[in-house]
Amino acid sequence: MISLPITLISRFIFSIAIIGFVINVTSIIWAQQDPLEIAYAGPSTSVHVIQSVKMAFEEVNEQGGIEGRKLVLNQFIEQNDKDRALSNAQVLANGKNLAVIGHNYSSISFPVGKVYAAKGIPAITPTSTSVKVTIDNDWYFRTVFNDRLPARFGALYAKDVFQEDTVSIISDNELFGKFLGDEFLKNTQSMGLQIAYHHVFDYKAPNRKAQFDRIIKDLLQLPKQGIIFLGMYSLDAAQLVMHIRDAGLSNIIMGGDTLVVEAFIGEIRKLAPQQIWSYSRNVYGTSPFIFESASHLAHQYRENYRKKFEPEPDWAAVYAYDAALVIIEAIRRSGIAKAENLSIAEARKKLRDTIASFDSTSNAVMGVTGPNYFDEVGDAPKPVAMGFYRGADFVPALIQFLLIPRPETVVDLKDKIEQGQIVQIDDLYFFKTNVVYSGIQLKKIKHIDYTNKTFQAEFLLWFRSQERMDHNDILFTDLIEMVSFEPIQQESYGLNHYQLFQVNGIFQGRNNNPDKLGRFLFELRFRHARYPREQILFIPDSVGMGTNNPQSLLREVQKKQVLPANQKRTIDSINVYENSVIESSLGSIRTIFPSIEYSEFRYNFRLTRKGVGFIFENQWYLLIFYLVLNTVGTLFGVFLFFRALDFLSKKTKTDFDDKLVAILHVPMYILVFLVGLTIIHQDMVELMSESSNELFAQILEFLIVLTIIIGGFYRIGDLCREYFVKWAESTDTELDDMVAPYVDKVIKGVCLILIFMKAGELFFGLSATAFLGVLGGFSLAAGLLFRDFFSEIIACIHLYLDNPFKEGDKVAIDGGPKGIVLNIGLRSTTLRCLSGQIVQMPNSRVMGTKIENFSRAESLKTVYNIKINRISSDLVQVLVEGFRKILAQNPGVIPESTHVSFAGFDEGGRVIQILFNSSPDWEKTQFIAEQINLQILQLLEKHQVSLMEYEFLYMDPQQGSQAKSMQSTMPLPTAKTSLSS
Repeated sequence: MISLPITLISRFIFSIAIIGFVINVTSIIWAQQDPLEIAYAGPSTSVHVIQSVKMAFEEVNEQGGIEGRKLVLNQFIEQNDKDRALSNAQVLANGKNLAVIGHNYSSISFPVGKVYAAKGIPAITPTSTSVKVTIDNDWYFRTVFNDRLPARFGALYAKDVFQEDTVSIISDNELFGKFLGDEFLKNTQSMGLQIAYHHVFDYKAPNRKAQFDRIIKDLLQLPKQGIIFLGMYSLDAAQLVMHIRDAGLSNIIMGGDTLVVEAFIGEIRKLAPQQIWSYSRNVYGTSPFIFESASHLAHQYRENYRKKFEPEPDWAAVYAYDAALVIIEAIRRSGIAKAENLSIAEARKKLRDTIASFDSTSNAVMGVTGPNYFDEVGDAPKPVAMGFYRGADFVPALIQFLLIPRPETVVDLKDKIEQGQIVQIDDLYFFKTNVVYSGIQLKKIKHIDYTNKTFQAEFLLWFRSQERMDHNDILFTDLIEMVSFEPIQQESYGLNHYQLFQVNGIFQGRNNNPDKLGRFLFELRFRHARYPREQILFIPDSVGMGTNNPQSLLREVQKKQVLPANQKRTIDSINVYENSVIESSLGSIRTIFPSIEYSEFRYNFRLTRKGVGFIFENQWYLLIFYLVLNTVGTLFGVFLFFRALDFLSKKTKTDFDDKLVAILHVPMYILVFLVGLTIIHQDMVELMSESSNELFAQILEFLIVLTIIIGGFYRIGDLCREYFVKWAESTDTELDDMVAPYVDKVIKGVCLILIFMKAGELFFGLSATAFLGVLGGFSLAAGLLFRDFFSEIIACIHLYLDNPFKEGDKVAIDGGPKGIVLNIGLRSTTLRCLSGQIVQMPNSRVMGTKIENFSRAESLKTVYNIKINRISSDLVQVLVEGFRKILAQNPGVIPESTHVSFAGFDEGGRVIQILFNSSPDWEKTQFIAEQINLQILQLLEKHQVSLMEYEFLYMDPQQGSQAKSMQSTMPLPTAKTSLSS
C-alpha cells in the first residue's frame, strides 16, 4: 500500500501537471516524428498473424516507440493470389515500408521474393517453409524452420518413436506438398524404412473424390501400409483422413504443419461434428509450436494475446510475433530510426544487413519460440514439436525433440547421441525429451494454519507418458511431511502408460503472506528429482483436468466442498501451468554450469473470505482516508489551475475564453477526481477480486471518457454554435448562415456516438469497427429511406456553391414562369411570379434544368420573326425601313444592338426578322416590348396588311430552330426575350 506522503504528493503533482500538459500538448504533437512503416503481406483471413504483429508494435509504441518514432503496420492483402501479390509487392516496395512480414504460403513467397530482392527490401516470413523461398535470396528470411526439418523429424519419429519399418506416402503436386513428400521419402529410405506406397495426386484436378477413392483402393490392397504420411494442404488432408478412417484403416497418420492448423480439424468438424474423436484418432503432425511444451515467455505472450483479442493464438501468430520482434530489434541496432538524411534504400540495406548479423545464439533476438537467429541462407534453426489430436484438441506428443542452442556445452555429447538421449539432424542437435502429462484433482484441504502458512492436502495425481514414472522420483518442492503416496491404478495402451496415485501430505506455503482481503495463495508444486527439463517435461493435462475451461474447473472444485465445513473462506481461483525452475547444480558432474533447469508442475489455488466482512477486518478506514485525500487534492489542484486560467482569460479582449473556462470548471473537477480514483484503485487493487477489479476499472474508464466528451465537448457545442453564427453573419456567403444553426447538433451527435461506442467496447465487448459497421448499415438504410430528402439537401449545397442566383434575383427556371427568388431553402426554392403567384420548386429540379437570371444580365435580347403572305418586294422594303425607324425612335432600345432584315422565305411567305437589346430590368423590357408591339401593329394596319395575311413565328435564339408557330389570329405577335451580355 502506498504511504500517505507519496499518495498526497502524487495527487498534488498530478493536479498541477495538468497545466503543463495543456501548455505542452501542442509542442508534443508538432514534435512527432515520421513513423517507421512496416508492411504486412498476406491474406486477410490470417487474423491471428495480423493481430500478433500489431500487438508487438503496440508494446513498443506504448513505450515511446524507437527513438521517439512510432511503428506503423501497412496491410497489403492478396488473398493468396499470386498476381495480386506481385502487384502489391511493387506498390509496397515503392512506398516508405522498411521491411515486409509475409507471405503465408511458399507458392506466393517464392515468386514475390524475387521482387523484394530486386527492389532491395528485406522480408521475413513466419509461415512459408519451402527451402526455395530463402535460398539464393539474400533479402528473404524466415522465423520458422524449412520443410527439410519436419520431413526429417517425421522420418525419425516413425522409426525411433513409433518403431515402424514401413511407410506409405501421399502428397500433392504443389510446391509445398511435393517437396515435403519427396523429403520424407528420401529420409525414410536413408533410415532403412520400406516404402509400401507412394502416390502424387493432381492438386488442380476438379474431381478430388475420384482420386481419393483410387488411393483408398490401392491402400487396401497392400499387405501392410505402415505409417501413412500426408504432404498436402489442410482441406484435402482432412477429407483424405476421413476416407481412410471410413475404409477401416486405423494406421497412424502423420503430416506437416498443415495437419495442425484450425482449417484441418475445422473441416472435419464441419463435415462430421459427431465423429471428431474417431476421425482424428492417431493423427500426428509436426507443428512449429505447441504452447503446452513451450517456455514461460510463450505463456506470457499467450496471456497478453488472450487479454487483447480473446481467442487462442495459433502457431502462425507466434512466429509472426517473433518476426516483428526481429524487425524491431534490427531497427534499434541498425540506428536507422535516428539517422538523418538516410534514403529509404539505404535504410532498407542497413536493416537487411543487421538482420543477417543475427547469426548465432550469442547475438540472437530472444522470442516466444526461442532465440531467433539465421544461417547463411536466412533460415532460423528452430525445433519441431510433434503433436497429436485428442478429439478436437491438438496436444504435444509424449516424445519431443528440444533444440540444443550450444551443443559444445553438453557433457558427453557423443555418448548421449549413441545412447539415444540426443538426436542429430544435419548440423542441429536435439534432446530427446519425455513429455509427461500430469494432473491433480483436489479431494480435501484441511488443517489450514494461516499463521504458519501450512495446510494438509489430499488429492489424486496422475501421469500419462511413454515411460513409466517412479513415484519415488517425484519431488514435491513445498512438502513438509508425506502422509501417504500410493499407486491406485495403472494402464497401458501401446506405448502409452497411465498411472494414478493418491497423495496425502502437509505442505508449506511459499511466500504466502495474505493480501489485504485476507486471501491466501497455496501451491502444490513438484518436479523430477534427477532429470532436468531437457529430459523430462511435465505438461498439464488440460483435457483430463478441464483446465481448458478454468471457470468450469473452479465450479467443479467448489461443488465438491474440498474445504472444511466450518471454513469461512472459499476457493475463488485455480491456476495450473508448467514452469521452468532453476536450481543449483551443487557441483554435479552432469553439467558444467552452476545451475540446472527443471520442469516444474504447478497447481495453485486461492482462498478468499466469504461475504463482505473483509472490509471491516482489513483497515477499511484507509479506503475512506484515501477518498477524502483524493477529494481535497482534487479541489485544491483544480482551484489553482482555474485561478490561473481566469487570470489569463481576463487579459484577452474576447469573451470566448471566459465562457470556455466557465464551461470546463465542473467537468475538470470531476475528471481530476476520477483520475485520482484511478490512482487509488492501483494502490488498492489487491483489495478486490479480479472480476471486481476489471469492472471497477471499466466503470472508471467510462466515467472519464463520459466526463471528457459530455462534460467538455458536448457542452462546448453551444458555444461553438454561438460564435459560428456571429462569424457567418460577417461573411457574404449564405451557405454558412444555413449551416450555423446545426453546428452544435453535429458536435453533440458525434459526442453521443463516441459515448455509445465506448460503452459498447467496455461493457459489451463490441469493437469500434463493429459499431461503425452497425452505424454504417443504419446510415445506408436511412439513406435509402430518406434519399429524396438528402438529394434535395445536396442540391441546396450545390446551389450555394454554383451560385446561379440569389434571393431577390429575377429568374426564369426550366422555361417556366418568370419571377423573383424569395427563398433558397434546404429542400426547395420559392419564386414569386410576375403575376403574383407563389411557386415552390424542388432544389433537385432546379439544379437539373436551364436557369435564366435576368438580374445579372447586361441587357435583354428580344427577337421577332414575322411571316407575311402575298406582299410585294416594295412593301417588304417599306416594312423593313419602318421597323428600323420604330426601333431607332424608342429610347429604351440600345441603338447599336438593333437589327432588322428580310430573312428569307418560308412556304411562300416573306419572313422579316427584328432583333434588339434593351434594359436588363424585366419590367422595363416588358414596357418597351409593349410599345414596339403597338407600333408594329399600327405600321401593318397603315399599309393595309390584313391580320389574316401574317403570322408570328417563335424562333429559339439558343437553338436556331423553330419551336412553335403562333397563328395570326392573335391580336399581337409576342417576342422571345433572352439574356444578353
